[in-house]
Amino acid sequence: MTSKAKNVNYSALIKEIMAEHNIVRKNPSVYIEKLKTHLKYFRGDIIYKPGCFPLRTYEGKACYEDAIEFLQRQKPVNELIDNEKLHKACQDHVNDIGPSGICSHDGSDGSNPSDRIERYCEWDLACCENIDFGSSTAEDIVISLIVDDGISERNHRKNLFSADVKFVGVASGPHKDMQHCTVISYVGDIRNLGEPSKHKANIVDELLKHEENKNNGKSISNPYQENDPDAPDDTIGLKIVRTTKIIKGKPTKITKKVYTLADNSLHVVEIMEN
Repeated sequence: MTSKAKNVNYSALIKEIMAEHNIVRKNPSVYIEKLKTHLKYFRGDIIYKPGCFPLRTYEGKACYEDAIEFLQRQKPVNELIDNEKLHKACQDHVNDIGPSGICSHDGSDGSNPSDRIERYCEWDLACCENIDFGSSTAEDIVISLIVDDGISERNHRKNLFSADVKFVGVASGPHKDMQHCTVISYVGDIRNLGEPSKHKANIVDELLKHEENKNNGKSISNPYQENDPDAPDDTIGLKIVRTTKIIKGKPTKITKKVYTLADNSLHVVEIMEN
């Protein structure tokens, strides 16, 4: 929600956003009263919050009521650990999209969240990104992610409460058209560039399961799984990257399969070639 205040201490805001993430992840119900307060500001589909510019919503009160019901059901999840390398990846995107006025997870150079993170480190298990435009306080940013107005799959909300992620990075800065933008990256695990993964997919087991499903006459739920046993059930896209990394002082060929899932998060499988 866009505040009428012009000056924002972005360094302080970043720390507050990380703190609010862990507050709501540990105790989801703590934001219920905050959302109920926002309901009082509605006039039609527009929120007239004191001190902020009026905000027209796509769904009106319904999205806030849906968020309240969600928080009443949501169980606590693990706290997130802030990571400097993820902060840098987020800052790269803020520096890119802020001055140009871009409103996208894709950078002007075509980079996606995974690409930006891999400039600084390797990630495992899960990778996703949230972006907020316009909000200038940590509370408003978290409310925006929980409510996820106009996003039918509530992907921002899912990322915020994902139990699959452990590390987080945040960056905030000015935006040409939306006043402010905040980029938040989440990953399941993190390691140094060139460091081998501790989470190796057991290709043999997956192939056996694949064959077992076929033998039992079970249909494969996702077309990506027809020829790729590593593909998760909700895969909607696949990017294969072949590269050479220095591991323990030796050049090692790596095939990285990056799956885009239905909630717009990423799942990665790395295979080291002999």
